[in-house]
Amino acid sequence: MDFDYRLATEEWLDLLDGAMKETAAGLRDSDIFVADDRESLRRHLEAEGRILMALDTSFKTGSSVQDTSLAGFLMVRFPGAAKDNLGVYAGISADEMDRVAHMESVTVRAAYRGYGLQRRLVEQGESLAVQLGYKYSMCTVAPQNPWSLANMQDAGYSIVATVPKYGGLMRHILFKVL
Repeated sequence: MDFDYRLATEEWLDLLDGAMKETAAGLRDSDIFVADDRESLRRHLEAEGRILMALDTSFKTGSSVQDTSLAGFLMVRFPGAAKDNLGVYAGISADEMDRVAHMESVTVRAAYRGYGLQRRLVEQGESLAVQLGYKYSMCTVAPQNPWSLANMQDAGYSIVATVPKYGGLMRHILFKVL
């Protein structure tokens, strides 16, 4: 299956929000995935990062939201000096913290699972981060999510800590030098 990767804009917000809610609702264990709210999606569009979409090219007849099928997306965040910068778990110095990118929420719609889309989105997100001058990539994965953990480890990420995040849910913190 072929996908077209592009950065989301404000016009995609409703579809992104719907896909994130659809993913969260479809999981057997609600602790695996913490869905971002609409405001968080908006912040990733405008100030804190980027949202990288994968569009199913077999449905693509144009470039608008109405005639394109969203297969999945990745939220990439650039936390800078924010207190939740995961770089602290990898021992990154204060001078280098602004070079940390977070590969945050990945949403793959049910019809597109099994095509390696999470891995491809992360590769695209890493490429974007490198283009923007970032040196390190970090993410969190629920210990009870072996599929995401395997995808991230196959992509070269290593677990540097396992700690409570998101209101007490345990998460592996993973790190990679880009």
